Amino acid sequence: MGSRLCVFGSINVDYVTRVDSIARPGETVLGRGFERHFGGKGANQAVAAARAGADVSMIGCVGDDEDGAAATTNLQREGIDVTGLDARHDIRTGRALIAVDASGENAITVIPGANLIARMTSVPPEVQVMVFQMELETTATLDALEAAASAKITTILNFAPVPAGLAGVEVARMLEATDILVVNETELHQLQVALGEHHADAAGLSATFGLDVVVTLGAAGADYSQRGSDVRTAPGRAIEAADTTGAGDTFVGVLAAATAQGMTFHEAVTQAICASALSCTKLGAQTGMPSPQQIAGMLAADTESTA
Repeated sequence: MGSRLCVFGSINVDYVTRVDSIARPGETVLGRGFERHFGGKGANQAVAAARAGADVSMIGCVGDDEDGAAATTNLQREGIDVTGLDARHDIRTGRALIAVDASGENAITVIPGANLIARMTSVPPEVQVMVFQMELETTATLDALEAAASAKITTILNFAPVPAGLAGVEVARMLEATDILVVNETELHQLQVALGEHHADAAGLSATFGLDVVVTLGAAGADYSQRGSDVRTAPGRAIEAADTTGAGDTFVGVLAAATAQGMTFHEAVTQAICASALSCTKLGAQTGMPSPQQIAGMLAADTESTA
């Protein structure tokens, strides 16, 4: 296995159905089939990092129920250390209800369950990189992020989903404890609103808080800025999408694995873009997450096409 990486994050079980189109408010649509997949942004990112070759552990909380046992077993099957998971009998494991339309786009409703009481009680030893998202209780994430930063661990924050009504001071504290911030365009705008208009773009955030910023652009790839440098764009990869669920989490997990493995920031972003594209080719958040060999194959194909 590769470098040591820890994810503090959410664990869900996803219940997925196919629809012709996503239901509008007040509309009922018929689903085709019904499948159970393993998800949660934290678990997804841990699996993506593990498949990319990182030595991964996870801290989080599940219920002492069938879903919790199945989700834990799934993480173990991926080679992830689950000694940091807490199984509670007084609350159910988190769930997500997902509808996927004919184009691969999705609509997701998350029932957090045990994720709301997840806590990191101590900084894990011998960890080089820690990954955080916003599906857990905000104070728990902030406390864990600041503890990791104080321990000189490289911190990666995927600011998604952005909590409603989050105060600018909380956002600022989180960013001050972050080394690498990953957001999509909508989340970037929400951060700008919370912080004020003087943080106008990725480079502005990067310079103000002294961190690296990646803005994912879906099929168009990603923009990124290092410590306030001019924004660069890494292009996307053309694929036939079956399901975009988990693509962003694949990006974050592979970015974290590449960072832990000592790649340059540009190399890490490029690896993450390829992995994210590959993940869209199969139904389910974790099903299509690629191996290092698959990522290398896509990169090699790019090289051949430009030769």
